[in-house]
Amino acid sequence: MSTGCPQCHATTDAEWIELQRRSKNGDGNGATTKQWWCRRCERSFGETAGTPYYRSRVSRDGILRAVCLWYFGETTRTIAQALGVNKDTVTRLLDQAAAHPDDIVEDLRAKQRPGVDEQVVDAIREQLQARNRAKDLRRHRVKLRRRRVRTPAPAPVT
Repeated sequence: MSTGCPQCHATTDAEWIELQRRSKNGDGNGATTKQWWCRRCERSFGETAGTPYYRSRVSRDGILRAVCLWYFGETTRTIAQALGVNKDTVTRLLDQAAAHPDDIVEDLRAKQRPGVDEQVVDAIREQLQARNRAKDLRRHRVKLRRRRVRTPAPAPVT
């Protein structure tokens, strides 16, 4: 484990206890996921903490497939039908992928998916970064709108 604790950012292996737990969303044959217990902050975390796969019930291959379909112009409804999930789930998955474009690109290169060469992978990274910037801009606009609404009205003159 090289990333460290997502809560207190402990980085040495001496500060963790490794556990093996049964996966809640495994394929039913006793699949396990790696879990760690941080001795410093006394919290547990899994191997997907800090990645686009964290707390996702969709498999890694499913998320990578969704990203590729999105890049090639498919709508969220079409992607949702292909994965067998809700369209809102696809939107959330794409937002998580956009927050971690380097992890997605690394996994795409490792999987060697058909029709996805180096140029396409680099273009996917750029599109995910653009999606993340657009999401940040929308979030910033909402904050500005909330600030304008919360300003008190001037007191009436009598």
